[in-house]
Amino acid sequence: MGQKTHWPKQESRVRRRRSVESNGVALTRLVLVGLLLAGCSLFEGGNTNGGAVTPPPASVAGGDGKVVIQGIAYNPARVEVPAGQELVWTFADNGLTHTVTADDASFDSGRMTSGEFRRAFATPGEVAYHCEVHARMKGTVVVQ
Repeated sequence: MGQKTHWPKQESRVRRRRSVESNGVALTRLVLVGLLLAGCSLFEGGNTNGGAVTPPPASVAGGDGKVVIQGIAYNPARVEVPAGQELVWTFADNGLTHTVTADDASFDSGRMTSGEFRRAFATPGEVAYHCEVHARMKGTVVVQ
């Protein structure tokens, strides 16, 4: 009466269940890591055209006074405007936060996800600017 009865089938089932549970946890972790990486890629400018990136035009001659912020870039990155003309930056990057911040701190849009930022330049010369959120975003205004 003092002996334990050994149930090999039950022990085998328990081992299988633990193995399946640990595989399930590993699979869940793998899926979560994949989703996180995909989300970071989209957040940092992943695109939906198969990875092809169309470079923005290098300059706008004559200065139509517009820059579109899209694809984590200023489009165009270099824009020419006559002195006194207002330049308009349009935030159109699917809700991503950006800034238009002068390298010399003479202007700053603040953090924006949509809408427009406007600024007129009175003095001829070049003004470099950047995005405080995305260091690779740089632009230049050429005031004529």
